Amino acid sequence: MFTREDYISIAKIIIGTEWDDESSVEKNSFRISQFQGTIFASDYQCFKVERDKDIMVAKITNRTEYSILELLKKDGFPVPNPILYLANNAEPRKIILFEQYLCGNELSSDSSKEAWQETANQLAKLHLKYWGADRNISIYQHGSDLYEEKWRSIVRSNYFNQKWRNLIQKLALRFNKAPQVIGHGDAFPTNFLVHTGHICFIDLANVGVMPYMSDIARLTSLPSLKGDALLCPFKDSVLDAYYQVIQQRLELSKEDFLYDVALASFIELAAIYVPPVGINAYSIAYKCKENQIVERMLCTLADELL
Repeated sequence: MFTREDYISIAKIIIGTEWDDESSVEKNSFRISQFQGTIFASDYQCFKVERDKDIMVAKITNRTEYSILELLKKDGFPVPNPILYLANNAEPRKIILFEQYLCGNELSSDSSKEAWQETANQLAKLHLKYWGADRNISIYQHGSDLYEEKWRSIVRSNYFNQKWRNLIQKLALRFNKAPQVIGHGDAFPTNFLVHTGHICFIDLANVGVMPYMSDIARLTSLPSLKGDALLCPFKDSVLDAYYQVIQQRLELSKEDFLYDVALASFIELAAIYVPPVGINAYSIAYKCKENQIVERMLCTLADELL
């Protein structure tokens, strides 16, 4: 078991370590190793803390994640137990959160179709529980603002407006009217753990109020960057599993639901795309294989939506 003094000691080690140079450290009887971020750009700061047989997770995150974990746990959702948090003097707007270490493997292309479908099922249950959520609830403000800024930045983009003006207008109209829910906020496949057939949500710093289709679009639309394949190998069945749970509350046809998901998928792809604007047209970031894959997927999706 860990004591409060242990947590303080661990926090000091984490803050005092230059993690650009280290992947793990052993100090004061603790072994602390950094979890790797995703393949996309990330300032991910999450650590596995071990002492003998005791294991937990420590992460540098925003001040609301502890409260979000408490709420979701109380409402029966599969999330880690929050233990406690400490102020982070190095970054006053952030905390060091200690939480339960969960066994399991990340949802990935190696996971079964049933695991992907169950992930969609759990997301749908989350959305139904908080359908029509109030955007002004303070603990959701961070995630709500992040997602709104993401989609509005695409809507305001000169590049996207010049290339697909009609689509951008449709997107803005629908995003302002779509049902709002409490969403995960970063429903990337690595943010779900699979263990003995059960799904757990992790990395909930960006939970917020957002259009209902945002999470399921992120889960199913992103490229693997190893080709033109998707990270989600069972897209159709995953979308069907989600729709089966929410269709009665949503009151949309399957066709209209899929159109909503496609609009939100466009946002996800556009958010990671480096367009050929100005000097970007000559940059490695634009010309690299990964960006070219995203560009092809964006163009194909835009054609379908128009």
